[in-house]
Amino acid sequence: MVHFRILRRSGAAVFATAMLLAGAAPAKPGPDGALIANSGSTNSPAYAIRVRSDGFAQITGGGSPREARVDGTLAGKLLADARVAKTANPRGGAPCMKSASFGSRTTVLYHGWRSPDLGCPAEGILATLTGDVQAVASALGAGHPGHRVTLPPREPRAVPSDAGGAPIPAPSPRN
Repeated sequence: MVHFRILRRSGAAVFATAMLLAGAAPAKPGPDGALIANSGSTNSPAYAIRVRSDGFAQITGGGSPREARVDGTLAGKLLADARVAKTANPRGGAPCMKSASFGSRTTVLYHGWRSPDLGCPAEGILATLTGDVQAVASALGAGHPGHRVTLPPREPRAVPSDAGGAPIPAPSPRN
C-alpha cells in the first residue's frame, strides 16, 4: 500500500511537471492577418478581404465569397506596414470630400486598430498602406478598380451643341 501511494504521488508530480514544461514552451505562432474593408458605392460593390501572412485570402462581397492566394511578399508587406501604422497611430490627412452616392471608404483593421479612410489623400505610412491595399485588391480582382460604366450598344444619343446652338460634329467611330 505504501508503494502505491508513493507511485501515485510521483506520477502526479511527473504529470504536473510535464504540464508546466508544456506551458512554458513557446507556442508556434499562427499566421498574422488583417482585414481590408471597402464600403462600396453606387457603381462599385462593397468588399472585404481577409489577408494572412502566408498569402491566403478570403474575399466577400461583389459576388460569391471565395478563397484565393496573394503573393506572400505582398501579404507580408501589407501586414508589416499595418503593424507600423498601428504603432505610429497616424491621423488621416484633412478630411476629404466624397460624393454621397459615388464615394467609398476603405480601411484596414489590424489587431484592433482601424486605419483612417485610405481613399483620402495621405502621406507617410498611410500612403504606403494605401498602395499595399490597392495592390492586394488589384491582385485579387476585388472592387473592380478602374471599372467604367459604358452605354449599351446602339443607344440613341443626342447631338450636343456648342453655345451658339450649332451642332458639334459627332466623333468618327473607332474600329
